Amino acid sequence: TQLGSVAVNADGSYQLTVQTDYKGTIVVQVKNTGSTHDYWDEGEDTPLSLSAELRAVTTISGVGTYVINVNPITEIAAQKMGLLGGTNGNSTVQVTDVALKPETVNAKVAQALGMDGANLVSDAVITTVTATGENNTANANTYGKMLAAVSALAVYNTQSTEQAIAQVVAAIDAEGQSTQAVKNVLVVAAAQIEAATPLGEDVAK
Repeated sequence: TQLGSVAVNADGSYQLTVQTDYKGTIVVQVKNTGSTHDYWDEGEDTPLSLSAELRAVTTISGVGTYVINVNPITEIAAQKMGLLGGTNGNSTVQVTDVALKPETVNAKVAQALGMDGANLVSDAVITTVTATGENNTANANTYGKMLAAVSALAVYNTQSTEQAIAQVVAAIDAEGQSTQAVKNVLVVAAAQIEAATPLGEDVAK
């Protein structure tokens, strides 16, 4: 059952108020329905149209307004919960496809990416570039730097975003124990793409 839909604002934000007393797991999915560029890619350093599957899985407790990030890292967590990826934002998603508890998996993916204690769904994201492409690395937080690292991984390995996401998904085990291995891959990629900025240094700490 679809609880609602809303257009994403030019700055990447959206607000969807849930008008139902449904309580439980939800999947939030971003779909590209237009022909214009959708975001500024950190690795390519250019505006691009969304091609990757981007979803977030969390739980809600009824009527209300919720903060739910949807980005490549929440997609990594969604795939660790059992959702299939790589379908260019056009898959039909059923909540019954979610095999594991969202809060547990989201926390383990954060841990695996060196963001232990972070809430992937609701924490603020301060990216390394603005919506118009200005460098914002000096103000970016760890979440934003890790998103840039995923983008850099795709560029460094000449991959699509879907392929980079899949590589990180494969490197994280069910217990979130591949932390250093995952970080090493991402930091090396980020260092190659952003050699002039300390993008990977804070992420690696």
